[in-house]
Amino acid sequence: MSKFCDVFNELQANVLYNVLIFVKGILCWLGAIAAATQAYRRGVSWLVHANSRVLFGHYYAILILQGAAYGLLYDFEFVRLRLACWQFDFRIIMVIRSAAIAAISASHWIMVSVSVERLISSIW
Repeated sequence: MSKFCDVFNELQANVLYNVLIFVKGILCWLGAIAAATQAYRRGVSWLVHANSRVLFGHYYAILILQGAAYGLLYDFEFVRLRLACWQFDFRIIMVIRSAAIAAISASHWIMVSVSVERLISSIW
């Protein structure tokens, strides 16, 4: 336990690490806000087919989920660095990271689905 606290105290004293975590958190939240703003302003009404609208709506939702998940992760780490050797269950971080990675994979598959749907509709 004390070995962990020594590493943790070193990270607390490292200004560059603190700034890096803070900037990453802000950039993640800005990305989520930008995706939400774009979804609100443009929406999916510019798409012709209903299937593409549904897929793009899910794509926007997944982008917002990714930004919020990583933003929450970095904000949690930044607050944790302000406390004295506070330990937590690492499974929380693993679940958030896994959900965000799954969302990244899902967003890529949505784009592939849109491409295939557009290809099939152009053939017929």
